[in-house]
Amino acid sequence: MTKSRHYRQAEQLVDQAHHFTYGDGADPVTGAALAAEAQTHAILALVDALTTPTRAAVPDSVLDVLRVIVNDSDVPDTVRTKICNAVGVDLCPDA
Repeated sequence: MTKSRHYRQAEQLVDQAHHFTYGDGADPVTGAALAAEAQTHAILALVDALTTPTRAAVPDSVLDVLRVIVNDSDVPDTVRTKICNAVGVDLCPDA
């Protein structure tokens, strides 16, 4: 999935999450799950946007945020692996 596709998917999921949490959907559990999925797509869009095939320098402030994400036990392994592979620096402790 490309960064623009991740971004569009995140936008769509945020709209759905809002509908289920605050709108007529009246199902906050589903809304929370959709919001978590939207966040995952937003993170992947950010990672894709900040990395290039030449492994351009990623600002330290961004690396700090990505380290927090990678070390969060609630982040799915697939997302963690994508971030670690895309950034290409010593970001992941067990990579």
